[in-house]
This record gives sequence, C-alpha cells and structure tokens, in this order.
Amino acid sequence: MSTRAQLWRLTLVCWAWSFAAMLLWSVATPMWASPDAPAHAMRAYAVGHGDITGEPVEGVYMTNTPVPLGLLESAGSVGCLAFMRDTPANCVTMPDPEKTEEVDYYNPAGRYIPSYYLAVGVPSAWAPLKYTWYAQNFLAAAYASLFVGMAAAAALTARRRGVALAGVLVACSPMVVWLGGLANPNSLEIAAATAMGACTLVFLREPDSWLGRAMFARAMVAAAVMVLVRLIAPVWVGVWFLVFAILAGGVVWRALRQRRNLAWMGVPVLATAVSALWTFTSGVDDVGKVPAFDYSWGERLVLSRQRNDPDTIYEMVGWFGWLDAPLDIRVLELYLWPALAVVVLAAAFLRSREVLALIFLGVCTYVVPIVLQAANWNTGGQWWQGRYTLPLMVLLPITALWLAAEKVDLADRLSPARKLRWMLPLLLLPLAVVHLVAFQTHLRRNVNAGRGDSAFDGPWEPPVNAETWMVGYLVLVVATWALVILLLIRDAGGPAAAAAVPAAEPGREPAHEPGDEPGRASGDPRGDEPDAEPDGRVVGAAPAQP
Repeated sequence: MSTRAQLWRLTLVCWAWSFAAMLLWSVATPMWASPDAPAHAMRAYAVGHGDITGEPVEGVYMTNTPVPLGLLESAGSVGCLAFMRDTPANCVTMPDPEKTEEVDYYNPAGRYIPSYYLAVGVPSAWAPLKYTWYAQNFLAAAYASLFVGMAAAAALTARRRGVALAGVLVACSPMVVWLGGLANPNSLEIAAATAMGACTLVFLREPDSWLGRAMFARAMVAAAVMVLVRLIAPVWVGVWFLVFAILAGGVVWRALRQRRNLAWMGVPVLATAVSALWTFTSGVDDVGKVPAFDYSWGERLVLSRQRNDPDTIYEMVGWFGWLDAPLDIRVLELYLWPALAVVVLAAAFLRSREVLALIFLGVCTYVVPIVLQAANWNTGGQWWQGRYTLPLMVLLPITALWLAAEKVDLADRLSPARKLRWMLPLLLLPLAVVHLVAFQTHLRRNVNAGRGDSAFDGPWEPPVNAETWMVGYLVLVVATWALVILLLIRDAGGPAAAAAVPAAEPGREPAHEPGDEPGRASGDPRGDEPDAEPDGRVVGAAPAQP
C-alpha cells in the first residue's frame, strides 16, 4: 500500500463486498423479524422526525415515542411470528400508508442514546411508510459494512494478506453478518469493533508511517462510534486498550505522544463523556434502581455463569429471528471448532507477549459478560445474550491471525508455516458451509417454518424470490473463500513473499539489513509516500525488518 488513494480504493472495494453480504441477509429478513425490531424502528422513526428525547412515562422504564398508527399496527402483528417457530412470516402485515395519524407508543428503547437512531432514522422523514423499516435497514447495513470493510482493508495491508484476512472472515460469523443488515445499535457496535481491532494492529506495526497514522485515526473513530451507539461499549474499548498496552513497545508509546495521535485519542474520550452525560441525565439507568431479587454476589455469579454456558456461545454464531431460529447444534459446532483451531494454530507462531495478550482477551471475553450480568441480576435478572459479547469475541481471531500474518513465512519451504497454505483453506471451508446452511435455515424458517421439502417454497417470500438470494449468497461465500486461497498462494509464491524477512515485534525498535534506508523495510512499498515529521525528518511507511 503506497498511497492514501490506494488505501481508500481498497477500503471502498471491501466496503462494497461487506455491504453485499449484509444486504442479502437484510432482504431475506421479514419485516420486524429481528430482536426488538419494533422498539428500535419506532425510536429511529421518532428521532428521524426530530423527537430526540421522547416523553418519559412515569412508573415504567419506557418513553413515549409517538408513531403513525399504520406503522404501529404492522409492528404489533409480529406477535404471530416472534418466538413461534412453527409460524411462517406471511402473518406479518405491511404498514397501511393511509393510517398516518400519530399514536402513543411506550418504547423500551426510548431512553437509549439517540445517536444511532438519528443516523438510521433519517429516511423515516421522507420514505413511504411501508418502506420505512427497509430504508432504516439499508442505512444500517451501509454503516456496519463500512467498518467491516475498514477491518478487511487493514488486513489486506499485512505481510501475509491471506492469513490476516482469514481472521476478519472468522470473526464475521453468520450472526455478525445478519445483524449487520438490521437497524440495531448492537450491529454497528460489533462492526465498529472489527475496525477498531484491525486498524489498531496496523498502527502497532508501524506507528510512524502515514499508513499507521491513518489506521490509528480509523481505530479511534471506530472506538468513538462504539461508545456513542451502545452505553456498554466503553467496557469493550477499555479491554481492548489493555490488550493494546500488552502488545505495545516503546516506539508505539512515543508515537502516541505526537500531537496528531493525541488529538485522535481525544475523539473516543469525548464520545465517552457524551455517553456518560446521557446516561446520568436521561434516566436510562432507572431500570437498575428497584431490586427484584436478593442474591449475594457469589450466587449471582453462579447464576450468570450458568446462563452464559453454553447458550451465549451458540448465539454468537447463529440464533436468528426472535431467538426462534437457531442453527442445529451440529452446525454450530461445525463453526466453533474450526474457528478455535484457526486461532490456536495462529497462536503457535506468536511470541510470548502476543500469546499473553490473546489469553487475556479470551479470558475477558468469557469473564466480563458474566460479571456484568451478575452486577445487574438483582434488578434485571437474566438479560445477557450472546450477541452482546460479539464486540469482544470478534477481536480474538482478528488479533491472532493478524499477528501471525506478520510472523509467518509461507515462501520458506522448510518453515512449518508453509502448511498454512492448505490448512487455512481447509479450516475455513466448514465455516463457509455454515454460512450457507445458516442463510438457508433463516430463509426456511420464514418462508415455510420448516414445513415441506424445500426452503424456498411456502406462504412467505422475500422480494424477487428466495432462490435468487440463496444463489447470490452462495456466489459471494464461494468467491470469498477462493479469494483467501488466491492470496495465500500469492503470499507463498510471489516475488515479494520470496524476499520477505521476519517482522519486528510490534512497536519494537527494528534492526536494519545492510543497505536498508532507515525507517523503511527492504522491498516494502508502504513507504513510497513520505511524510514530514514536525522536526523536518522524512519517514517511510513501515519500520525496517530485522
């Protein structure tokens, strides 16, 4: 990656690729057939029409957000579908465009921070009533896919692009892609976490290059977006900062003190302040003030752990609809075990500090949700879902595969890493199969509720027809898997790969090969676009390799 223009072109391509996947899932989802869809859609509609705060309802944890009667009646019809596995989606009615008079709606999401709802609620002001929900989802998919595209673009700047990209693909489970196409703050939080992680890792490798600085800016924007759309997100950002602290060396810490980077670090800090201000002034925390149980901390931790094992793990892979369309347990495990194998395989090539960072991240991914749920158990009871943990979970494969991509030498015939050329595609193949099975399961549940021999024939049908979207997703998944294979082959056999040398530990002062220009890796084109530092010193894009 030699210029900023090339970086943006790569990002746009990755954005389009991600958007296509999320849009396919969005189109295959019936109206209101996603977690808490009416609450989020009504909140977005109200904010899109200028009602930012709503009217608090005394005595209940809700806010009155008036909406058109036609939209409310349509949302109410989802009662025939939610949690009803044996009911196809044709029972859900479309909004009546003639019923535009506004009526009260007591919204459980009415006190949530309005930033996300403003972003996706804009088309509510002009879109026809019957298409409001779809317009919100379209924008939601555009936002989420942008950040996943940033993560993929960051992976494609790695020394071994196929290895790093595999980490992003493992992170994007069917649940991540499905949620990405829906208007739900959780979907953007997850997507932004992928960008925060991947872009930070580029900065760790080359903090003084234009590429590193650009990626750091993207990471800080992603972290700020996470904090502004979900009140729990500062916890995930804090955990990732600790992982960053474990990985960072002296070069990185010195780079962070530069004025430009300090300014970008201020973005998520400011976002956190705004989020905290909303939390303390909006009454969103009122739900935690009236205890319903009287369990001790120890009892709450046990109850929370029992709830989270193992359901939340499965929910992170594929548990669609209103938690009424889970994948078969064998299909779920067909994703989980190869994904775990990929992470463990990558960890085998890492240094002890990097393995420590992975272990810490993995422990936090398991422990923090249990503690958070336990802390609120007496007032909120059992409330955690697997998708809430995804902002941390996606960081595990992204981090493991990125760090491995900077270490392994696929061109060395004597290196054990050369086996990654065929091991990674084999391990990714069952994940690709699970994506296709998940898409078919999602369609089948809504088209005919599992009745009949075909997943494509039944009382409900998505726009055009189910077969079209199934074929489209098949083409996209197969093309993505083939792309990883192609990148791995090029990483192993290309001229740049043959000349590659082991990477420096992230953030450490690199040594130089004889004849190398200081501050630039031998044969590394990332430094082709120089930048002047404040002291007049010109640096390249990447540190030299030892």
